[in-house]
Amino acid sequence: MIRQDWIDKTSDVAVSRQCVLVGVSRTTLYAHQKPMQLDGGDALLKGLIDGEYTRHPFYGTRSIRCTRTCAA
Repeated sequence: MIRQDWIDKTSDVAVSRQCVLVGVSRTTLYAHQKPMQLDGGDALLKGLIDGEYTRHPFYGTRSIRCTRTCAA
């Protein structure tokens, strides 16, 4: 078992204190986090934004954020 697995983020004891007690740096703890899973809505939005950027790579964030009615 890896020492990082001993840290319980839901515990009443602060994460920084748990890291000191276990002998693990907080940087190591946060560097090994698993990526968050996207739900269906987030994945759809991410795909739409990626598609728009692929079609128009010169657009900035304001142009991508703007709807079609805004471009008129």
